[in-house]
Amino acid sequence: MEGKDQQTDKNFFTKLTIAVTTDNNPRSNIATGLKMIGNYCDCDRIHVIKTGYGLSISISHEWCNRGIEPVREYIQGKKHLSHTDLQEQLNLNDHIRVNHRDELRCEELKKWMQTCEVHRLVVFPLYNRFSFSLLCLSRHEQKKEWEEREMDLFFDFSAILAANLEKNTVLTGAMNRIRNNTTVRIP
Repeated sequence: MEGKDQQTDKNFFTKLTIAVTTDNNPRSNIATGLKMIGNYCDCDRIHVIKTGYGLSISISHEWCNRGIEPVREYIQGKKHLSHTDLQEQLNLNDHIRVNHRDELRCEELKKWMQTCEVHRLVVFPLYNRFSFSLLCLSRHEQKKEWEEREMDLFFDFSAILAANLEKNTVLTGAMNRIRNNTTVRIP
């Protein structure tokens, strides 16, 4: 994110918003958004993680930069984010930030980060009416720590993606009802 100013951020935010909201394909609009965010913010991997019972997690969308392997199979059904320190950080700061994986007290998350060669990680909630998901961004080299400016951008990105996930749920439900010749109700 070095060399980028507020105007550049605003221009990118506008492009991101247009890209994800004008594409009505539930898979491609999220994939497009993750790729745009990853390239703009110098991330190596980005996930949309769905939470389940007991904070078990699964990856619903994954974007990887060139040369980075997908890790969907390493995370499905795990409880990497159920540690009290991480939950407190999420409740207090509205995000989880890991600048150095070796400082983690959550051994399960630390082990996963080592296995997947992740050094830095941030997680933001994706609030919508239908599910609780998380936006997870990671860096694989010890390039630089996450900056406060990036946290503000990621918070804004998470709001756009959450709104888009909700839109996708409504559109998918409406299309299914149309296919089944049932009444379409918009929540």
